[in-house]
Amino acid sequence: MEHIRQAVELRRALDPVIEAPQIAPSQDQSNVATERAEHPTTPQFKVNHQKLSLTHLEASRVVAHDVTDLRSKSFDILRTQVLQEMDRKSAKFLAITSATPGCGKTLTSVNLAVSIARQSNRKVLLVDLDLQRPSLSKTLGIRPARGLLSVLSGDCSLADALTEVSIGSLQLTVLPTEAPTQNSSERLTSRVMASLLNQLRASPSHSIVLFDLPPILPSDDVISVLPSMDCALFVATIGTTKKSDIKGCQKYLEMTDVLRIIVNKSDEAVMDYYY
Repeated sequence: MEHIRQAVELRRALDPVIEAPQIAPSQDQSNVATERAEHPTTPQFKVNHQKLSLTHLEASRVVAHDVTDLRSKSFDILRTQVLQEMDRKSAKFLAITSATPGCGKTLTSVNLAVSIARQSNRKVLLVDLDLQRPSLSKTLGIRPARGLLSVLSGDCSLADALTEVSIGSLQLTVLPTEAPTQNSSERLTSRVMASLLNQLRASPSHSIVLFDLPPILPSDDVISVLPSMDCALFVATIGTTKKSDIKGCQKYLEMTDVLRIIVNKSDEAVMDYYY
């Protein structure tokens, strides 16, 4: 009962965020020049392939690939609700963030992406934009030689930075971040990043792009990219997320359309409550 009471209190604290006016997806993408001449307007991407370890996924609490696991049902419900709203809004970019580290945003990102990938009519790309503390690769159990930082540095094309991971017959495309970086804000606000986002939006290769963003409060990284997102999910955790943290996030969350507030019981849980 105590967990339920705390979840309700968090939900009430977030009410002003949900009721904030929705902001339409940004349409001003024409002023950014493409950084690499070989990139066409609507590129088709070729990717590297890696098979994921089921043992590692279980240890990382990635469960959405297993329809027999009852824990995957919450992500399937969330998937259906989110996709219905995104389809209605013609949205493509979905950001997932939290107030502070340790709320389970990356785990939510991975499980939701895997759940979406189980639908044959959806092609999903999962992007690690948490440049200071990238963790998608660790969660999935991959060791990419190239990724987002290589693209931003001009060392490789976007096509060469993508990794297609497989879980049985299920396939998911990932744009990982290879290592932590300290100049994350400068990279996220660069012309190359703007060009990259334009490429991803224009490409027909993926119908949904999920971005695992940094937490909002520790730095200005989220402020740099959130206006480019069509919509967002906000992850909170009972015992970790404070009401003061939530209030500190509200003005930034108003930069986009918050579709759902996900409330985890603890950072050890996959997902216990969502709204």
